[in-house]
Amino acid sequence: MKILLKQLTIALLIILTGCATPQVYNPDELDKKSLSRVFSDSGELFIYTADYSAWILYIYDLDNNELTKRRIGSTYINDISLPPGTYYFHVFCKNQWYQASPSAYFRLEAAKNYEITCEEGERDGNTFFNKGSHSIVHLKIKEL
Repeated sequence: MKILLKQLTIALLIILTGCATPQVYNPDELDKKSLSRVFSDSGELFIYTADYSAWILYIYDLDNNELTKRRIGSTYINDISLPPGTYYFHVFCKNQWYQASPSAYFRLEAAKNYEITCEEGERDGNTFFNKGSHSIVHLKIKEL
């Protein structure tokens, strides 16, 4: 039974993170070396940890055009290359107990790699077993 549960968990994680191949958005056909690459930390086993894992749901440009043309059966993105610029990221965050869908604008510079993560902010005063009943999840981006 334990083996079956482990196999099902692994299969579920593969499906959730997708057999995700990196995506590229490059409408101006810039040199690939000048593109920014954005990763999410979606490889974490959120089922077993209190830390949040992040999956990119959507990316929009400043004209509100969706750039994430996801493939059929692929709901999350964990690796995408984009031209330098400012983008609006909408991300799904999940840990062992909670989930959230925060959004934020980030400016990407040419030829740099970034990682998007979800970080828990301050909890409010309402408590349930010493856990705030309402917590805020923020997106963070760091250059790798």
